[in-house]
Amino acid sequence: MVAALTWGRQTSAQAADVPIAYTYDIDNSLIYKFNTKDRTLVGDPISTAKYGRDIAVTRDGKYAVVFLPVDRTVVRYDVKTGKQAGDPLKVGKVRGMVISSDDSTLYAAGFSNQITRIDLNAWTVGTPIGGLASTGDMRLAISPDGNRLYLTYTFRHLIEAFDTKTGAKVTQPVDLKDELGRPVVTPDGKYLYVPMTRAGTVLVLDAATDQPVGKPISACDGPAYITLNTDGSRGYVSCSSGDAIAIVDTQKAARIGDPIKVTRDPLGSALTPDGKQLWIAHGFGHAVSVVDTTTNTIDGAPIDFPKSRAMVGISIR
Repeated sequence: MVAALTWGRQTSAQAADVPIAYTYDIDNSLIYKFNTKDRTLVGDPISTAKYGRDIAVTRDGKYAVVFLPVDRTVVRYDVKTGKQAGDPLKVGKVRGMVISSDDSTLYAAGFSNQITRIDLNAWTVGTPIGGLASTGDMRLAISPDGNRLYLTYTFRHLIEAFDTKTGAKVTQPVDLKDELGRPVVTPDGKYLYVPMTRAGTVLVLDAATDQPVGKPISACDGPAYITLNTDGSRGYVSCSSGDAIAIVDTQKAARIGDPIKVTRDPLGSALTPDGKQLWIAHGFGHAVSVVDTTTNTIDGAPIDFPKSRAMVGISIR
């Protein structure tokens, strides 16, 4: 209903053939859905439990999972109905979540020495993965085949990997000697790209060993997140400190042109399935913006939200 959208954005019904962009307003605990074709809101926002701080959306667009730091639980929502699906599950103090490529398992980790595994369909907590090198602020990535889970420890500068089937540690912690952003695995599973926040670079790692490959790629000020296109040839780096998006040619290990200036505080991005649009969530920028990846320019005006809204994370399904 338009009445729920006080700044007057139009809404539309969800079309089966149009990808939907999901972004989370952490200040007001709302999940917004956008039609990526005409950029209208799809239906009412999904109201979640208060004080959510992270969101993960299944690849089939069926469920959205929100982490609630106050009671240290995760809550699952049915995206179609907007209703809570199942009881909250205790997971401890989480700082990172990732969903397997087959939508079967949610992995969550943070201020404990273990990774929580959750069956997304049965909505039950499984056997945890233990033996983490450290605790604290961390980010997770998973290989395309779902067999390997990577953890970067933001302020401890470490990366390590675990076998998701056995829970065994498959690489010893590697010190990358910088504050680390969220890693991403290439579509072929061979490499990891890790934002190096203080150095302003992206480091390429061998996904089998977690060891650096070649020299770091110059990116921008404060790289924190990176999105790869479907063939892994381009990386779109969200530069939180520089308020920009840097585009990296992964074959040449070089940045393409100058970073694209965007609205304040880009906190993650997502590509449409055809790869033609990059949608960006802006935390303190209170907006969602779009980059045309054919021209590498801003595509239209940002979708502005009231200043009481901080958008964190974005997914397109």
